[in-house]
Amino acid sequence: MISRIKIFSIVLAIIVIQLAAYGCFAPSGPVSTTAAETQGQQSSESAATTTETQAPVTGNAVTIQNFAFNPPELQVKVGDTVTWTNMDSASHTIKSDLFQSDTLKNGDSFSFTFDTAGTYDYICGLHPSMKGKIIVE
Repeated sequence: MISRIKIFSIVLAIIVIQLAAYGCFAPSGPVSTTAAETQGQQSSESAATTTETQAPVTGNAVTIQNFAFNPPELQVKVGDTVTWTNMDSASHTIKSDLFQSDTLKNGDSFSFTFDTAGTYDYICGLHPSMKGKIIVE
């Protein structure tokens, strides 16, 4: 027979895992990352910025909604900046070999300037089944 303490411990562990999966342990408030701060993480030719916003962006924009990137594939020119905006209630991240965002809560955005031609696949670091692609010409 399982003791009450073991049952409580199992239930508590499940709750902690679920909270972590939904990003409840992410830092609160807006987070800003500049190219100078992340120089060791990305090429000096590119710049990344994370800002908090409440409105979807236009132009080279990707929205995150219903656990999907929309559009899933975006074609841009060298020097263009792409902005991802989280419209989901769940937190997400943008992760590739070239760049990575902080945790984005609902309404938060992450921008990255693509200074080199190529194809850049990315995922949500919290939900790896979410995939997207940026093609830079």
